[in-house]
Amino acid sequence: MKVSRLILVSRPWGYVIGPMLFFVPILIFGVPITWRVILQAFALSAPLCMLLFGINDFFDRSTDALNPRKGGIHGAALHKDEGKAVIIAAALGGFLLLLSSLLTGIKENFILATALVILSIIYSAPPRLKEIPPLDSVSNAAIIYVIIAMGYSLVEPVLFIPLEGFFRNGYPLLISIIAIHMFSTIMDYIPDRKAGVRTLATSIGKRRTAFFAFIMLAISALLLKTDNVFILSFMGLSGGIYLVALFWDDEKTTKSLFMVQFAGFLLCGIGFLVYSAL
Repeated sequence: MKVSRLILVSRPWGYVIGPMLFFVPILIFGVPITWRVILQAFALSAPLCMLLFGINDFFDRSTDALNPRKGGIHGAALHKDEGKAVIIAAALGGFLLLLSSLLTGIKENFILATALVILSIIYSAPPRLKEIPPLDSVSNAAIIYVIIAMGYSLVEPVLFIPLEGFFRNGYPLLISIIAIHMFSTIMDYIPDRKAGVRTLATSIGKRRTAFFAFIMLAISALLLKTDNVFILSFMGLSGGIYLVALFWDDEKTTKSLFMVQFAGFLLCGIGFLVYSAL
């Protein structure tokens, strides 16, 4: 299997997400940026994406063959003879993640890294949390939480982030992650329905899914206690996107809206990190 195909499977656009979340507590609390921190940040980029999306694409081969989005930035429709290489690459990604955690010498960090590997596997491998709504959306929020908790474990060796200071908004923000994942299922409504894949969108319909995503985001916004311009800007952008999707819920429009939301997430996330580092 060509390396270029493996890179396509790993979704290069997602490489920045894990490190960005990991650095939130590190920058807020001024943790020194050592080579171990850099190594773990790297493990949360391409290696984690290879683990998460590689297993996903391996078990989505029948669905991806029907999905016109595959073949670009959204991954590859795997050929039959490519499955073994993808699983090996995914296993290597998981190994690098666990190794980076072992090198921190922090037991809690390793436990969290192990939880992240397990979540990445059971999300896509049978019985597949990704086909059990709303557990699919909740498990995505859990993955986000574990990545941030790994960063916080370098602040103090704990498994759970204390809900104080900025992190008092932790659970409200996780609710918004659930909303984002709910909305993302609309993009693959047609291929998922043809392949018999159960998602929130195929279970209750596209417009209802956009409505539930908006409600979850509204709950998150009501529970938030922050004046951070980056967080509030992203919440406002997401709310507007979900309202648009209530009236234009075709896959092409939803895909464009999701890409706008993702770009907004990156810009606001990077802005937040820069602001925290100053």
